[in-house]
Amino acid sequence: MNKKDTMHLIFTIVIFILLWYIVVAVSEINKNIESCSNKLDYLSQEIMSTKSDISNTINEEMSKSYITKSIDLKVKKIEKKECVIDVDVQLSKLGKNGKVFFMYKEDSDKWNETEMTKHGELSYACEIKINTGSEYDYKVVTSGAISESSDVQKLTKSDYMPEQPIFNSWIRDNREYFIEIVENSNLFNHESEKSKNKVYDNIRLEKVDIIVNEGKKDTIYKAKLAEGLDDGKTNNSNRNQVNYEVSFPKRDIDDIIYIKAKLTYNNGVEYTKDITEDITMGLQDLEK
Repeated sequence: MNKKDTMHLIFTIVIFILLWYIVVAVSEINKNIESCSNKLDYLSQEIMSTKSDISNTINEEMSKSYITKSIDLKVKKIEKKECVIDVDVQLSKLGKNGKVFFMYKEDSDKWNETEMTKHGELSYACEIKINTGSEYDYKVVTSGAISESSDVQKLTKSDYMPEQPIFNSWIRDNREYFIEIVENSNLFNHESEKSKNKVYDNIRLEKVDIIVNEGKKDTIYKAKLAEGLDDGKTNNSNRNQVNYEVSFPKRDIDDIIYIKAKLTYNNGVEYTKDITEDITMGLQDLEK
């Protein structure tokens, strides 16, 4: 191969390398352009979504009723079948010769109506009775020169039922699941609104049944009292926490359909709480 042929070969190789580099560079640029385009599309969608959310929020706020400044519900008495609640409403406005009504209903039932009594410039109060263990919708309605209705709110069981215990779980001896039920310390530490209500002072957790279902039927495990350091007659300021504990045979967590706790208090009130997620997630973490 003479010198001329050698130079031609080298030139060809250089050109090929340059072309290959250009192709690779162009391909990379195209990828970057496509990536930027996708990001711009994503950002555009996010901006549109945010604008839509803001618009919906504004519309929602504008559609809200502001006839009430506050609606306070306080348990006056709670028994097995019936709960008595004091309702106090602070209005932002009321038309001339206006009347105020508190309306509430259970599930799909018809609205119950109670006329409220004035006890301040724009302050009104009444007393209602509800079925213990049920949940209600409620609202405030005014009539007269200005007839308006507040937004519908929800009264849940946890809003008025006794403070629920805390559930701790672990595996014991690798052959049984163990659940500890600890009376909620919020009442003792004055960390909740219920701790300020003397109605709850002498309500004590008296019995706990753990209900386990694996698809066939419920199996009930009765919790045993683990700690009871007073006679239950003292008030919140010096009473001790009461703990219960229960165990049941270890099995495949995935076979468990649900775990529920039936709580019975010394005033006859009963409340069944689904604790499936809390318990199974904790046990799954322990088994890893």
